[in-house]
Amino acid sequence: MLELNHVTVTFDSNVQGVDASDLLINNEPATNLLVLSPAQYQFNFPTPSTGLVQIAWAPNHGITDTAPLHNPSMGAWVDL
Repeated sequence: MLELNHVTVTFDSNVQGVDASDLLINNEPATNLLVLSPAQYQFNFPTPSTGLVQIAWAPNHGITDTAPLHNPSMGAWVDL
């Protein structure tokens, strides 16, 4: 049986302001966050029910790059 219990996100640059609650799984925030590098994060969550799973960023998540202007950032999925 396949269980989905984490999502790894890699940004194209180093970011800041990342919290577990920034990633939503079926509209519920992830429960834990593991920082793999300043640009890669693993979001952990309870295994969702069988069926279609929706993954989205929380509104107003506050993730920015580390440039002086702190540009808003959106991740790219690399591992489910």
